[in-house]
Formats: sequence, C-alpha cells, structure tokens
Amino acid sequence: MRTSPRRSRTAVSRKKEISALICALGSIGLFAAGTVFLNVTSIKGPDLSDLTPMMSDVDGYVLLSWSNLARETRPVPSSLARLAGRRVQVLGYMMTGEHPPSNRRNVHDFALLPDAGTALHPAHRLGDQMIAVSLKDNQAVPFMPKTLTWVRGTFHELDGDPSASHPLYVIERAETLPANLSDIRNYFKY
Repeated sequence: MRTSPRRSRTAVSRKKEISALICALGSIGLFAAGTVFLNVTSIKGPDLSDLTPMMSDVDGYVLLSWSNLARETRPVPSSLARLAGRRVQVLGYMMTGEHPPSNRRNVHDFALLPDAGTALHPAHRLGDQMIAVSLKDNQAVPFMPKTLTWVRGTFHELDGDPSASHPLYVIERAETLPANLSDIRNYFKY
C-alpha cells in the first residue's frame, strides 16, 4: 500500500519564520525612516550659539551675540553690564514663553532662543541662553514657533540661575523683523 507523502513541517515553519523576520525588519526600517524624516523636517535652522557678529551695530542697535550671554558664574559679565538699557538687535528663534500660545495667534511677548531644536532633540532652555521679548505698546505679532526672527529693543539683564529655565535677559519695547538663513552669513562669522 502506498502512503501519501507527508508535508514537511519544517518548510512551512521556515516560511513563517522568514515572513515574520521580513515583517519585523520592515517595521524597524519604517520606524527608522520616519524618525529620520521627522528629525530632518523639523529643523528650522542652525544653532546660533557660537556665532560672532562681523559688525558691532546695525542701524544704531548693538548686534548681540548669544555666546556673550553665557554666564559661567553668578555675577553678570562686565560686557553685559555695559549693555544694560542699550538698544540691541539679536537673531534668534521664536519660542513659547510662560504662556504657550497656539500657532499664528497674535502675541505681545515670547521667548527668543539661539537654537530651534528638533522633534527628537528639543531646544535647551537655559536661563542664560533665553531672552524674554516684550513688544512695543500694544503691538502684536503672529506666533510662529521655531521661526528665525530678528528682535530689536532695549536690553536688560535679570537676576537668576543660569541653568534654570527662566530667561535671564529681557528685550523691552521690542519690534520684530523678518529674518532668513542668508542673514547668518551676512552678519556673523562662524
């Protein structure tokens, strides 16, 4: 009597193993591609922390460098003490302040940071690398997070801890001006 040939269980199991492996690798690949896509598309511009101005002033405003704001110790550096009450202009990224607004809503104040951060690596919020911006009398601008922006106004330093998440500087009676990436090479040395 002839028996029917048996199907090999190993071949079926092997097929399922390969299929599962392909699905797992595909999922990992999609996750990695999505992560890279989010990270790349969320970058609004380069970190401005280490840029040095090529000129001392622009239209009568002292051109401020983020690196000069860093406080290694509690006292205010003498270079900053000379800026108290002076008109300054600084390039930075518009970020939320104490009261986070919705996008494009008009705001009277916001925070300015030297780095926009990314979806995977948010901008550092250190007191000596944040400026609170308070716009001129009743003026408002649309809030656009992580947008490169020029800010002009009167500079003041505040007391506080450089490593805390509250700004140690404020620009009052400020106005905003449009900025673009070409401004970096036109006004700063790397």
